[in-house]
Amino acid sequence: MSPLRSRMIEDMRLRNFSPCTERSYVHYVADFSRHFNTSPERLGLDDIRNYQLYLTEERRLSAASINTFVAAVQFLYTVTLDMPWGNNRFVRMKVPEKLPVILSQVEVTALFSYIGILKHRAVLMLCYGSGLRISEASRSKPNTSIPPAC
Repeated sequence: MSPLRSRMIEDMRLRNFSPCTERSYVHYVADFSRHFNTSPERLGLDDIRNYQLYLTEERRLSAASINTFVAAVQFLYTVTLDMPWGNNRFVRMKVPEKLPVILSQVEVTALFSYIGILKHRAVLMLCYGSGLRISEASRSKPNTSIPPAC
């Protein structure tokens, strides 16, 4: 492992980046370096811009992926290499907003009618009606402290 990569990983760990973010940033910086066949220390803002164009036009990566690359090189150059470049020097792509699909009342009723087991239907209705995430739904438990109705 190169000293620059080690220093970048240490900088990310000092800032409590997730392991997933660390892997992603290292991956993007390594690809950037491989593309130009030189150390990122020898590359500059024009090289970053040209690589962004390459990712956009030739590799056809999504805007989110290209923005992750930008975040990775911005971290490398401004934090690890301590370059005096402002954040405005790193151009990010606009990520299109995706609106969720909303079912009609008839579609929701039809969906729940296909669930035969009442307990499963109740759990899914709870999740749908309250917008629970899967992790939240899996941790939910019935409240047994409420006395039964007379």
